[in-house]
Amino acid sequence: MEKSNDLCQALVSLKEDEVKELVKKYIEAGKSPKEIVLILQEGLIEIGNKFEKEEYFVPELMYGAEIAKVSMKPLESMLKGKELKTKGKVILGTVFGDIHNIGKDLVGMLLEGDGF
Repeated sequence: MEKSNDLCQALVSLKEDEVKELVKKYIEAGKSPKEIVLILQEGLIEIGNKFEKEEYFVPELMYGAEIAKVSMKPLESMLKGKELKTKGKVILGTVFGDIHNIGKDLVGMLLEGDGF
């Protein structure tokens, strides 16, 4: 991970407002949506590493994924109409009526952040 990247570090530090503001600044500065998504992806990978080392737990993992997801919203309009290269498609689900879908949601957010 590029340690000097402020956007990546803000995401790893779980600073939602700072991440949103930096995404806005990056867009205004002319950074491509793909570059921004890749930076957010690096942050998600680092959050996953912290989870593996037991420095972060499930709530931090989910919050980081949610910050990244919300921060990508402004990029959607820029990406519409452009063919995005994805790693593939994944279908997730839970048993009908099961309210315990936290694992599915977590996996979905992580896969989405990783380009699926």
